[in-house]
Order: sequence, then structure tokens, then C-alpha cells
Amino acid sequence: YLCQAPVTADLKCFEGESSLPVRFRALPARILNHPESMVNGEFPEDLLIVHLKGLWWRVALSKGVLTSTATREPYWNRDTITLYDLSLEIWQTA
Repeated sequence: YLCQAPVTADLKCFEGESSLPVRFRALPARILNHPESMVNGEFPEDLLIVHLKGLWWRVALSKGVLTSTATREPYWNRDTITLYDLSLEIWQTA
């Protein structure tokens, strides 16, 4: 399986340059680009990154307005909103 172990590749950008070993690990796309709207608004245990995308989030975050639409409900995003609030508080007090 692709995700079971790290892979080492040699990175070399310019002629005559020494190569640089780079280690990486492939992850399933659902972990890297998980939709923020989830059942009961709860993150699954294996979630690593939440991607806030679209007009709904731009309005929600910039104006503090949470609306219901055909593709978004505030309660679908409970953990996401909590994480955003915590991240913003930490950023502002850092």
C-alpha cells in the first residue's frame, strides 16, 4: 500500500548541484482534503486537515454569518467552527 511507509527520493533542481534526499509519505486524499461538512458536525478520528472552501466560509468567517443552504448547514460544521475559533484566538494572542 502507498501509505504504509515513507519513501526517499533525491531532489536535484540545477545542473551540477548535489542531490538532496527528501522523505515523503503518501496519504489518502480524504485525509488531505476532507470536506468540512460532516455527519453531526464531528471530525472523524483520522482527520488531519480541514479545508474551508467556498463563499459560505468566506461569509461565515469574515462577517460571522452562518446561513443554511442546499450544501451547507451550520451544525454540519460544529467541530470546524470550534477549531477555527480556537485557532483564531491562539493566533491573536501569540
